[in-house]
Amino acid sequence: MLVKLLKRDIINHWGMIEESFKHAPNADQLYDNRHKIMETLLIGKADVWCTIRDDEIRTVSLTSMIYDPITLEKGILLYYTHALKPTEDIDWAEGIVTLKRYAKAEGCAYVVAYSKVPKVIEMARLVGGDIDTRMLTFKVE
Repeated sequence: MLVKLLKRDIINHWGMIEESFKHAPNADQLYDNRHKIMETLLIGKADVWCTIRDDEIRTVSLTSMIYDPITLEKGILLYYTHALKPTEDIDWAEGIVTLKRYAKAEGCAYVVAYSKVPKVIEMARLVGGDIDTRMLTFKVE
């Protein structure tokens, strides 16, 4: 089951959340900015979601609301997800469905996610996600 953590839960589980940053695609950036991220989470500009199975936290995810300046649509950015423990396919699929339901309730037009992990991409495909569109990034030096 995917659940959104409350502020007190973020504080109580901060060590686990912070540790998960080390496994994100942009690990150095996240870990170096962990104090700013905690502030962002506690003021409600981003959210932490966890998959819980058998009374254990299995995954940690960060999301935030985004606004498309061209279409003026609101969406949810699934910034990253990290599996702390072995996670069943059904957990990934249910998590995506839960996030889509939450997005709809919040008036969002879409959920967008970054991933290069084949398993995550396959789960997205299985629940109807567009996996053909690519997010391209260019490092500015």
